[in-house]
Amino acid sequence: MNYLMMIFRSRNEALAMYEYLKARGVSCSTMNAPRSLMKSCGVAIRTNINESSLLKLINGYPKNADVKVYAVTSTFGGTSYRQIY
Repeated sequence: MNYLMMIFRSRNEALAMYEYLKARGVSCSTMNAPRSLMKSCGVAIRTNINESSLLKLINGYPKNADVKVYAVTSTFGGTSYRQIY
């Protein structure tokens, strides 16, 4: 299972970005951020959109959000996270 995950410094930033993405027709959901990657708020956004499209949306976001984006790969051996933004 592969997807992209965005982690934010605050819960408000995460929920504002979630609404921004939903308003643009992006299929996404909120989830608990993995403890190993948490910055502080514990809320992450999960989406299956491709990397370039997501990065364009983030760069077009009107607010200055402190966000980290990870490519997540889950296999039988565990889950790996690769930071892409």
